[in-house]
Amino acid sequence: MSDYTKLPRDIAECMRRAGSPLSEDQRLLLAGYLAPVQQKLADSEARVAELEGSIKHAIGWIDGDLRELIRDMGNTVCTYNDLYDAADRIEAILAQSLRQKAAEAERAGGEK
Repeated sequence: MSDYTKLPRDIAECMRRAGSPLSEDQRLLLAGYLAPVQQKLADSEARVAELEGSIKHAIGWIDGDLRELIRDMGNTVCTYNDLYDAADRIEAILAQSLRQKAAEAERAGGEK
């Protein structure tokens, strides 16, 4: 659960350092205005975590079940290597997506 008071406190602190401190009433008003935005942000962060879990699950599925199926099909006339290559490409795409998300999160964390 997000701390809905952090952003208003940070803004109030910034205003104080700039020489224009907020009154307690102004800070509470600011917190009230920001609460819905912060809730949407928290919901979005939860959705991102859910999607990351799905991607990790897909990578596990590719590494396990799909590769097993491909091995089973290896004795047939189908294009065994083509299927394996496709699984590798899918896995690489999903892994790159996770790396990109981690890099974006690290950059966003550094900007704060």
